[in-house]
Amino acid sequence: MLPPILNALNDSVSHVRIAVLEALRALVEQGGVVQEVLPSILDTLQDSDWSVRRATLQVLPALVEQCGAVQRLLTPVLNALQDSAWNVRSLARVVLRTLAERGGAVQEMLPPILNALEDSDTFVRIAVLEALRALVEQGGVVQEMLPPILNALEDSDSAVRIGALQALRALVEQGGAVQEMLPPILGALKDSASVVRSAALQSLPALVEQGFAVQEMLPLLLNACKDSTSVVRIDALQSLPALVEHGLAVQETLPLLLNALKDSVSAVRIAALQSLPALVEQGLAAQQMLSLLLNALKDRASTVRKAAIQILEKVPTELFIDHYWETKDRGCIAILVPRLYEVALTVEDTEELCQQELVLRSTKGDVVEAWDKTKEEVERFKQLIRSTPPYFRQ
Repeated sequence: MLPPILNALNDSVSHVRIAVLEALRALVEQGGVVQEVLPSILDTLQDSDWSVRRATLQVLPALVEQCGAVQRLLTPVLNALQDSAWNVRSLARVVLRTLAERGGAVQEMLPPILNALEDSDTFVRIAVLEALRALVEQGGVVQEMLPPILNALEDSDSAVRIGALQALRALVEQGGAVQEMLPPILGALKDSASVVRSAALQSLPALVEQGFAVQEMLPLLLNACKDSTSVVRIDALQSLPALVEHGLAVQETLPLLLNALKDSVSAVRIAALQSLPALVEQGLAAQQMLSLLLNALKDRASTVRKAAIQILEKVPTELFIDHYWETKDRGCIAILVPRLYEVALTVEDTEELCQQELVLRSTKGDVVEAWDKTKEEVERFKQLIRSTPPYFRQ
């Protein structure tokens, strides 16, 4: 049966050749005829029709699964990165990463991959860096990788420099030589391209995990929070919880957060708000977080107000009650009303509940707070309910 199928790879109609490749892939995935079909499949990477070449690439991961012929497949895939058709090149990039993830033979794959890192085509260099990162993530930390990756940080294309930073971060996470990688990563924080500065910021938590002094991060974060590009400021704020978790003092981060909450870009203010719950877990006063969130309900941007509400929904009810008794902040009432009653309250309902000693909060079944039943308190509460926006009462 196999010879007629392989002969059909030479059919004059490209759709027939593609159908044959799909059939061969099914055979390979079932664990059969790998060695017999491998040469014929690789030949179709030279087909004149781009759709056939693409269909060939789709077969290669299955071949690796069944026979592990990484070395034999690697060079054809690297060549496919320079194919004239963009959709073949894009798939070759995915297949190369798949080979790195599944191949396992790091020493075999490394020489041709490192050679391809010198290619004049930007697309090829980016794909190769992705493959190197995949090799590292599979546990294949090899010292020979470092010099070419460091050289890629000097590349004229920002996308290549980002790929190099991501590969370096993988090396750091796998326990690579931090001291050798530290200067170039920190140097990338001053890169002319904002996307590269962002990628460098994303490496900071990994450096701290591997022993870099967390206190030395603070000046870097201060600079990043003042960056001219909002994306960099956002990435700096998003890195705060991880750095605090590894020893950066919460109180030292507060000036960064307070400034960020006044940022002219709403997305930066949202990033600052979203970092608050994680910082509370690391020691930020819950009441301080609540004050910042309630203040954000007055923000001029609806997206910021919505972000604040989404975080407030997760705040325990007793925290709102404590905050109300301390501050008499009406923002607490707006949140508490739907939580406590779960139905729309009329003024009469409110008065009746208050007169029945409505319990606001219990801890382990013990009543720890109740409304004062005096007429003065009833009237005050009725006024607060009246001042609550209707959509909070529904």
